[in-house]
Amino acid sequence: MKPAIAIAVVAAAVGALNAAPPDKNPQAKHWAYIAPVRPEPPVLKDSAGIQNPIDQFIRSRLEREGIKPSPEADKLTLLRRLCLDLLGLPPTPQQIEAFIQDKAPGAYDRLVERLLQSPHYGERWARFWLDAARYADSDGYEKDSGRPHAWRWRDWVI
Repeated sequence: MKPAIAIAVVAAAVGALNAAPPDKNPQAKHWAYIAPVRPEPPVLKDSAGIQNPIDQFIRSRLEREGIKPSPEADKLTLLRRLCLDLLGLPPTPQQIEAFIQDKAPGAYDRLVERLLQSPHYGERWARFWLDAARYADSDGYEKDSGRPHAWRWRDWVI
């Protein structure tokens, strides 16, 4: 072994021996093992339209950035956004009529609950899970042999 390489190896070994001792519990510093802390919501200059603590954090950031919040959307726009987000489908004329006519407090919350209970909600979101699991009813165009009981799992996911 060349003297320069031998010196480098010895120096590296001595450096490793002089390094700080290994952490007794390396998991203690990992974020997953640290208990979550609930931060206090910030105090706002204008608290109009705040419905929950998350809104306070968002509004605080908007104030800091000098951005004015958008005005509240009308009922038809809220319905359309909610249906497209949860179901992936536009609202039906019956849903539009029912939501527009519902003047009681909590109409939006009741609509959310109805849409979450819809089979269309399960169909929309199961598609992503089935894609992640690489679900298919057959092997594809090369070997198109069917899987006779695969639909049971698909229906269970939905």
